[in-house]
Amino acid sequence: MKLIRIIAMLLALTVAILTVASAYAGSVNPQSWALPSVLAMIFPAMLLLTVILTILNLFICRKAAIVSAVSLLSEPAADGKPLTLLTYNVMQLTDFTGTSAPDSPNPTLRMLASSEADIIALQECYDIASIATGEANRPLLDSISRHYPYRSYGARGQSLLSRFPFDEIILSRPNADDFRVRAFRIYIGADTITLFDVHLQSIGLTPDDKQLYRDLTRGDTQGRGIKGEIREIRSDLISKLTAAFRARALQTAALTDMIAETGGKCGSSRNPGAFVKIEDFKC
Repeated sequence: MKLIRIIAMLLALTVAILTVASAYAGSVNPQSWALPSVLAMIFPAMLLLTVILTILNLFICRKAAIVSAVSLLSEPAADGKPLTLLTYNVMQLTDFTGTSAPDSPNPTLRMLASSEADIIALQECYDIASIATGEANRPLLDSISRHYPYRSYGARGQSLLSRFPFDEIILSRPNADDFRVRAFRIYIGADTITLFDVHLQSIGLTPDDKQLYRDLTRGDTQGRGIKGEIREIRSDLISKLTAAFRARALQTAALTDMIAETGGKCGSSRNPGAFVKIEDFKC
C-alpha cells in the first residue's frame, strides 16, 4: 500500500507540474523557444487529468490529492460586473459538423445570437447578413441586430459587433494576407478601451495532420504503433507547429509596435487602456 501511495504522489507531482507549465507556456516567446507553445495546446487535457487524479487520490493518497488540487488554484475574480468579450474565427459561418439540415438555422449564428457577450470580435466574417441567408436565420439576425446596434464588417474579414459605440482606428501599417489587424476605440460609459482584432498566420495543417491530431487525442494509433506515432508527431505536427509559432511571434512583435503607435496604457475597462485580442490558431 505504501508503494501505491508513493506512485500516486509521483504521478500527481508530474501531472501538476505539466498542468501549471502548460497553463503558463503561452507566455514564452516562440522566437526564443517554440516548444512551450506546443505544450500550451495540451492544457485542456492536463486540466481534465488533474481533476480525475484529484478525485481518485481522495481514496488512495490524500496528500497527492492536495498536490493536484493546489495546481488547479487560480486568482480570485475581480469585483464588479466584468466586461465580456467573445472572439471567434467563424470561417464564413461554415458548419463543419455536417449535422444541420439545409433549412435549419446556422449553428454558429445561433451561438452568436445566444452568447450575451458585450462585444463580439470575429475573423473571416465579411457580412453576417449576406452569409446567413434563408428564413431560418432571419430571427437570429434580427436578435443580433437588436443586441448589437453597433456593427462593422471589415473588407478583410475582421468584424466587430458591440453593445457600445466605437470608432475605428486607422492603422499606419498595411495588412498582409497572413496578418490582418483592425483596431477600435470602444466607449463604455465614461471609460474607453482600445481593442485590436487580429488574424495571425494560420497554422497550415493539412487534413491528414488534423486527422492525426484527432486520433492522438482519442488515443487511436490506427495500427501505426508507438514508434510510427512518435515519428509522425515529430515530422508532421511539431515541426509545422513550431514554425508557425515562430512566424506568429514575429507578427506579434509587429502588433506590439502598432499598439505603441496607437497609444494608451494597458488596463481594464475601469482604467482606460489597451485590450489586445489575439486570435487562437485554428487546426
